[in-house]
Amino acid sequence: MAMLETGDMGAVNRILHADILVIGFGKGGKTVAAKMGRLGKRIVLVEQSDRMYGGTCPNVGCVPTKGLVDRSHKGRPDDPAQDWYQRSVREVQAIREMMRRGNFDALDSIETVTVLTGRSTFIDPHSVSVVTADEQLTVAADTILIDTGSEPIVPDIPGLPAASAP
Repeated sequence: MAMLETGDMGAVNRILHADILVIGFGKGGKTVAAKMGRLGKRIVLVEQSDRMYGGTCPNVGCVPTKGLVDRSHKGRPDDPAQDWYQRSVREVQAIREMMRRGNFDALDSIETVTVLTGRSTFIDPHSVSVVTADEQLTVAADTILIDTGSEPIVPDIPGLPAASAP
């Protein structure tokens, strides 16, 4: 799946070729990546933050919010409020970390799936540049799925407006 190319000034740029590139590790992206990976498709999934594996709900939305609300009703009258709050936050963070690790491990264990933590930028309709903590690489794919969050936007991608016209 990987190739190396030498560019300007002898710099080496790793190129990954995938059947499907998924940008974003939310519910939709992780589900598609897992299903297609199990079917033998070469998948690259890019998430810009290792703190968002699994998407909004398990990390900053549903799970932590509901966990804190649930715990707020379980404190005993003699429990010091600050201690109870800190304990509740630690417990919710532990659950969130377990879910985040589980989401990552579920995809990382599929042989045909590669998870990259970094920021992606479109180069053309079938290629993105990905900057991780360790390298900059190019990912080329026939199909690109954008699953970048819970706020709808139309990204500035060459060819996108023409492709979405009825």
